[in-house]
Amino acid sequence: MKLKLFLFIIPVLVSCNIESNEVNCNVLKKTDTKYSIDDKLFTGNCLTFKNGVTTESRKIKNGLHKKTIGYWDTGEIKYTGGVKRDSLNGSYREYFRSGKIAKKGKFKMGYYEGRWKFTDESGRLLRITTFKKGKIISEINKN
Repeated sequence: MKLKLFLFIIPVLVSCNIESNEVNCNVLKKTDTKYSIDDKLFTGNCLTFKNGVTTESRKIKNGLHKKTIGYWDTGEIKYTGGVKRDSLNGSYREYFRSGKIAKKGKFKMGYYEGRWKFTDESGRLLRITTFKKGKIISEINKN
């Protein structure tokens, strides 16, 4: 019994000692595409604000911006996306205020890439658009 209790308590104590590394993005220094604080590459989350409300959260690892999450002024998620070299890259989702998906697809170095789905607020598919380097290759309207 003591061993089980010990095995339960240790992870809890260790997790309590993990420092949350969340800062205002304004305190970070940006050089090229790397973020640092006190001359050390930053790892953690930085937040941007407008009128005291969080507008964006950026996940940064070893100074590199890896993911971004935007928020509506009500706190709900507005968009999520991967980041590479400070450009949207990889999976991206944008949401209506209701929380339903407005559009989803992938970015490649800041450009729409591949197949994107666009929906209305009820979730009904409006169109599927295929992009290459940000230019429309084909579009299928579902109206």
